[in-house]
Amino acid sequence: MTLALAFDTRASIEQVRDTLGDLDRLVACLPGARLTGVASPGHIPLQFDLRVGPLPVTFVGSAQVRFEASGRTGRVVAQAVERFTGVGVEADARFVLRTQDDGATTVAIEVDHHLRGTPSAALPSGVITELARGLGKAFADRFRAQLAGRPDLRLPPAPPVDGLALMRAAVGRRLRHALSGASRVTAPASTPPRDR
Repeated sequence: MTLALAFDTRASIEQVRDTLGDLDRLVACLPGARLTGVASPGHIPLQFDLRVGPLPVTFVGSAQVRFEASGRTGRVVAQAVERFTGVGVEADARFVLRTQDDGATTVAIEVDHHLRGTPSAALPSGVITELARGLGKAFADRFRAQLAGRPDLRLPPAPPVDGLALMRAAVGRRLRHALSGASRVTAPASTPPRDR
C-alpha cells in the first residue's frame, strides 16, 4: 500500500535537510518511536510502541536513511517485527524537498508500507491506510515543531500511539461518508395505480 503526504514549513531547505540528517531529532518526530542503540545513517535501531485499547503493541527493528547527491531527495527504509505476535512491517519512504518562491520548503513523502502475519490480515486495508495517514500527520506536526524551535532543540520522544483511537476515527469517517452518500439518494417517485 502507498501513502502520499506533503506539508510546508517556513524553514529553508538547508534547515530541513539538516533536521532529516539529525537522527536524534528525526526519531523524536516519529510517534511512539525511540532509539534502542547507537544510530548511524546506515543503521538506526528503533522500538515503536502502540496501544490497541488497553493492550501494548511493540515493534522492534531498524531503519536506514539515504540522501541522494543533491541533498533534496532521499529514502528511509525500515523493517520491524511485533515482539509478541510476530507481525512484521516494512516501509520504504521516499522524500523530495522543494524550495518555494518565498524561501519556504515543501516536504513531499511517498511511503510504501506492508504488513505480514496473521493478525494483520484481520484489518481491512482501508483501516491500515487510515492508521498510516494518522501517523504521517503526527510526524509532520512534530517535524514542523522541531523546525520552529532553536536549531539545537531536542523534543522528548513522542508518546505511544493509541491505535484503537486511530481505528475508531477511521471507521467513524467511513461511516459518516457512507451515511452522507445514502442521504443524497432519493427514493423513486411513486407511480399512480393504473386503472383496471
